[in-house]
Amino acid sequence: MAVTEPREVTDPVAQATLASVRAFNAAIDRLGLPAMTAACELTQLDRLVRKYPEAARKSLQLYEHEKRSRPEGRPPPG
Repeated sequence: MAVTEPREVTDPVAQATLASVRAFNAAIDRLGLPAMTAACELTQLDRLVRKYPEAARKSLQLYEHEKRSRPEGRPPPG
């Protein structure tokens, strides 16, 4: 496998995601072993988001739309 040079990220959503991943990794380091299960699940989620960014963006848009249209204090259906 060839090593590639890191690319500059200019998309604001991607920049925010990268910052979140870095903060997440730092939190895992601080919390230690108890955080590992959650870290594994979130890492899998991160891989899916990286593999299918448009689907992830659409899911977030749908979630935000649903959240805005839901009455205050009411949990999501299901």
